[in-house]
Amino acid sequence: MTSVSETNCRCGVETLDDFIQYRNYEGRVLGGWCTKCHHEWLRPEYLLNNDTVVGTPALSRTCVFKKRYKRTPEAFNFYYGPHRIKTLASAVTIINPGDHIWWELKKSNERHAIVESVDRTRGTLTIIQCNKGSVVRVEVTKSRLERLCKDTLHRANYNVEDPTVLTLTRAQMWLRESSIPDEFKKTCSSFIVYCKTGSTSVRRKLSSCKCGNNTLEEFRRYILDEAEGLLGLYCKTCGREWIKDEFLPNSKCDDVFLDLFGARLIQNTIQKERVEKGRTPITTAEYAEDMLKVGDHIYWERSCYNHHAIVEKVDTENHTITVIHYRGIGKNKESTKVTRQTLPIEEECQRNLYRVDYKHGEEDPQILTIARARSWLGEGNYHLMDRNCETFSVYCKTGVLISWQIVQYYIDLAKWCLSEVCIQYGIKVTFAEAIERAFGSKNMGNKIGAGIVCFIEVLAFVWDLWSLHDEFRSGDITSGDFHYQTIVSAVQRTTNACFVIVISILCQAVGGFLGSLLLPGVGTKVGMFLGSVVGGSVGSIPGQAAGTYLGRKVAGQLCR
Repeated sequence: MTSVSETNCRCGVETLDDFIQYRNYEGRVLGGWCTKCHHEWLRPEYLLNNDTVVGTPALSRTCVFKKRYKRTPEAFNFYYGPHRIKTLASAVTIINPGDHIWWELKKSNERHAIVESVDRTRGTLTIIQCNKGSVVRVEVTKSRLERLCKDTLHRANYNVEDPTVLTLTRAQMWLRESSIPDEFKKTCSSFIVYCKTGSTSVRRKLSSCKCGNNTLEEFRRYILDEAEGLLGLYCKTCGREWIKDEFLPNSKCDDVFLDLFGARLIQNTIQKERVEKGRTPITTAEYAEDMLKVGDHIYWERSCYNHHAIVEKVDTENHTITVIHYRGIGKNKESTKVTRQTLPIEEECQRNLYRVDYKHGEEDPQILTIARARSWLGEGNYHLMDRNCETFSVYCKTGVLISWQIVQYYIDLAKWCLSEVCIQYGIKVTFAEAIERAFGSKNMGNKIGAGIVCFIEVLAFVWDLWSLHDEFRSGDITSGDFHYQTIVSAVQRTTNACFVIVISILCQAVGGFLGSLLLPGVGTKVGMFLGSVVGGSVGSIPGQAAGTYLGRKVAGQLCR
């Protein structure tokens, strides 16, 4: 403990009015808080060995107060797992005044408090907590305490903490204030940690994941090589990811760190939106060897889906690339696992290969991408909707488990059902049916309506072609993409027209039959008209899907 002589606060404040005084229940001043610079001054008996003694007469003329240095984040640690309180009897026995308790709320939020008093006879607590920017006193009834014990009540255990009288004095002092400083609002526990330690920069040390998992087998370990050591962990139990803070340079790090398996890790809580900004076609082996790098996210465009992978190695001597991806294993591919596979570059470039481009700063470092990918080797549990090849690849690049391909399918399906089926195809078929009823004859039957549907699809194809040509001239798509999309559109429009016509005619017959049962004569005509319209709209759904599938098949063959 070193000594420095000063007669006022370091910011120049000397008057008592500029300090918030720490007074205990006897009225004795234990210290103070400078409202200008937020320095804390304490009596000598509350100092630690690494604090600096600084005298100031502003708070009291009869004693000398000491200035406390801000302690380092590692000076105070408390733990989640070992101090779980599960019963009411344990709560009233273990918990004491001045303790820091916390419990979990919904959506993974927490609530922290300082225990002011414990009524062991009635089984109740009086706590002080920060709620919506103000400090409040709350009575915890016996029934509520029982519920908290059944859920997730914990007591924080510090390795270094201030005396109970100082902790309670700090908390009670802020009860009398209308507002608290912004630094107490940084995290859910900032004010409570300040009451216990006099510092808001304390970080919490965990000896297990927040779900309680501390078993090595229940984590995926991110290890690139022995020199780099452990880069991160993925908890298989709850899905939380813990990585070194060097991989989160631009984020607001949580006040919690995990000290496990010889590494200090931070929870990755960054929520990335869709970061994919485009794609780069890989057309030749030479181009691939120049463009593809270790850690790149690539995919092959196939007939009705895209297959994704992470590049682990680019061998320019043997002209091969090694990728990590989900693939079928076994003679009949009865199981799907994450495996490592070496592929010839020349052949893969002929299979509609693309590199996914990410926005600058939105993708994680190459070393973390590869470490994530290797940690998945041998992993099964494949699921088409939420655990597929794209989910794996996006996770390796960004730390987010999501398949944008599936998300986009849902979005496109919803938009298409609203716009194409309900509006466009409904209007088209209604218009065609109305013309057929107005000008058609018995001999022509459904030929006029079918001809109108085909004519409308031809106009739609011309519009698609015009739009693609504009994109090609502006440089948004390549020549190969232009020819590919043109063939897809032509096959899609043709197939869709066939489905609409056939299903419309079938539903027309069904509608006429049902209408004749309900109201012979007029009901037959109305039923045929409505059946045709509904059938045409419904028929566009499989028509669109089949057209897209066939279009990609045909385009893939013709554009090789």
